[in-house]
Amino acid sequence: MIMCLLRQLFFLCVGTISLTSMPAAADSSVQIGPGLSVLTQIQGSWSNTCHRAGLKASEGFRQDYLNISFTHFEFVAKIYADDGCVKILTQWPAKFRFSLGGMVLLANQEKAFLLNLEKESDPANAWSLSNNNILHYKSGRLSLGRESLLGASTDRLTSLDKEQSFSRR
Repeated sequence: MIMCLLRQLFFLCVGTISLTSMPAAADSSVQIGPGLSVLTQIQGSWSNTCHRAGLKASEGFRQDYLNISFTHFEFVAKIYADDGCVKILTQWPAKFRFSLGGMVLLANQEKAFLLNLEKESDPANAWSLSNNNILHYKSGRLSLGRESLLGASTDRLTSLDKEQSFSRR
């Protein structure tokens, strides 16, 4: 557990440092970047709004829930019979290990963070999230990256997905 937290902190540092070349005394030029602040702010429970699960109302309505710890994103997609998201038909959990990287500038000039995701469990295959994702956090809203219309890519995502936008629960 401690190694996981150290790895998280390592990715949040500004600049590049090598753990094997660090002197015994702390280097005052190494500072913790804004990623650590965002990492602590995004901890907790999130959800998005109730929306259609597919193109037709007969496919039901979906609301996604996200729980974030220092090392994992845990999602639950719930499918409802009604547009008020009250009567649950089914639900699908998924768990992803994550690491938060450096800050990037999106096409719209907003700041986001590199987000590397590794699927640990997704039994229903309900979550098609890119491993090379991005995370944007501002004013209590958390958004993830959007896949290209051309399909999945190994490239880093560069725009935000409005359906993968969450607010605090």
